[in-house]
Amino acid sequence: MANILAHVFVQRESCIELQKYFKVTESDLKKIIAESIETSINDILTPVVTRSVTIATITTKELALKDFAYDGDVQKLQDAIDSTVQNLAGSLALVTCREPLRISLTDNLLKSVKNCCYKAASENEETAKKL
Repeated sequence: MANILAHVFVQRESCIELQKYFKVTESDLKKIIAESIETSINDILTPVVTRSVTIATITTKELALKDFAYDGDVQKLQDAIDSTVQNLAGSLALVTCREPLRISLTDNLLKSVKNCCYKAASENEETAKKL
C-alpha cells in the first residue's frame, strides 16, 4: 500500500481542466487519488475477507464431512480442507468486494477532489482579498 503513489497516473487533460479553475497541481491530484484508493481498500477489505472466510470455512466443513466420511487419511483431509478454504475464500472475496469497492472509491474520490478544490478556491479568494 505504501507505494501506491508510484502507480497513480493522472491524465493531462483532467489536470489542465482542474487547473483552469483551481490552483491544483498534478502531484496534488496523484496524492488525492492514492489516498482515496488506500482508504477505500481499508474500508472494504476487513469485512469482506471476514465474511468470505466464514462462508468458505462452513462450506468446506460440510463438503469435507461428506466427501471424506470414510477416508482414514487425516493428512489428505487436512490438505484438501486447506486448499478448498483458500480458493473458495479468495474467489468469494473477489466477487463480493467489486461493487462495494467501486462505490467506496467513487465516493472517496469525489469527497477528496471537492475538498482539495474548495481549499484551493479559498486560498485564491484570500489572496484576492489581500490584493
